[in-house]
Amino acid sequence: ELDEDAPEEWKKMVASGSPEDFYQQLGENEKINVDSWEKKRTTLLHGMVLKSIQDSLKDDSPNQRSSVPYIRLLVRSFSHLEDLSLNEAHNLNTDEIPSVELLFWRVSEQVESLLKEGSVLRMKKLTAKRGRFDEITLTAGPETHVEPLHHAPTYQHILMSGYKKRVPTSLVSINIESKRICASRETRDFDVAACIVKVLRVSRNKSLAYLTDESGLVLKLFRDHKDHAVDPFSLGAAQTGPVVTAFLDVQISSFDTSEQCAVGDWTLLTCKTNRMMQIRCEELQTWCKSPQGIKFCCDVVNRIDSMIPLCIEPFIEKKVCVGYFLHLHEMQNRITGSEVSTLYMVLIDCGCGALLKAIITKKLLQDAVHFCYSLTKSILDEGGISLPLVSEFLRNNQVLFYFLLHDRQSYAGIPSMFEITQVSPANIDGILKMHSSIAN
Repeated sequence: ELDEDAPEEWKKMVASGSPEDFYQQLGENEKINVDSWEKKRTTLLHGMVLKSIQDSLKDDSPNQRSSVPYIRLLVRSFSHLEDLSLNEAHNLNTDEIPSVELLFWRVSEQVESLLKEGSVLRMKKLTAKRGRFDEITLTAGPETHVEPLHHAPTYQHILMSGYKKRVPTSLVSINIESKRICASRETRDFDVAACIVKVLRVSRNKSLAYLTDESGLVLKLFRDHKDHAVDPFSLGAAQTGPVVTAFLDVQISSFDTSEQCAVGDWTLLTCKTNRMMQIRCEELQTWCKSPQGIKFCCDVVNRIDSMIPLCIEPFIEKKVCVGYFLHLHEMQNRITGSEVSTLYMVLIDCGCGALLKAIITKKLLQDAVHFCYSLTKSILDEGGISLPLVSEFLRNNQVLFYFLLHDRQSYAGIPSMFEITQVSPANIDGILKMHSSIAN
């Protein structure tokens, strides 16, 4: 079908034993006709193949993964306290009442309306399965019969059966637990209600939110998301100024000693809630809108921007300072395992009476120089560092730097002194705003 409209010269050329020789014997107009048809034929052939693929895709059933919705619940057996004596009921240890995970598949709207925290339900036709670590998991489906009790138990009865109402954990408790987790290298899940004062895009598919409350303590909440996510923390239109919100099952990990705050991660179980913790959210909303709350949240943002944290306890090993490089000279090398790093002694003018002495590695010193300008190889190159030139360069340029210092014990004959573990240009605007808020 495709070649029916082809010119006679092209048909004869294809039918000949040697198309190349046949083409060379054609006249100029005949060659033009053949070349034009070759281009047209390629376009037509491509269109026919594309149409064939599209038609075959229409005929085939769509290749999509089907997913089955389910709800994950934590359930406990309901204790019939009426069968116990008064003394036995008061001495009952609710922590000994076992709790198991219940997976409810294909939940109907009617059953879903009954599945609320603190509700007491009777369920029939459940399936029990023992896991690899001997834990019991219950499974329910459309065949499971769910109904409330005929006589609703009292709230006191429910509490004595082991139910604990979900309440937000204060940022004071979260920061304390984060420090404990830092020592044990574990993680724990908490519910939190707080004010989001700042949101940052860490990378293409990761964002960070800073949360605070009346205590002034901070929780950094990280969330992974898709590249095109515009509102990863579901703040909606109210993304200017402090936004009060509540999250369930935030995974708290180790304490950030640099920013002096707890660290949390958004996991598969984490979600934003509008119904729970409503009273606490209303309290925070009132506080955020008050003059004291507005100033408090601004102070927290200024601390974050200036990278100078609020110290909830005196630093033992780490300090933060802002100042200028004044002088440096080379010290001996440090050997850590198989790595050899060159150390330099620097003098920092941080506005105090005496200059601060600190140790800095070659890599961090190179980073500090690159933060200023692109230098010629006479000052900084791959072979080494010209100390006199770098010292003079840093003194003359007078760039205000932010330093994170770690108090190192003496090693290899070097007396105990601070070592610079992080260096970057200071956020002058943030420091000025923080200083202004303290002065006021």
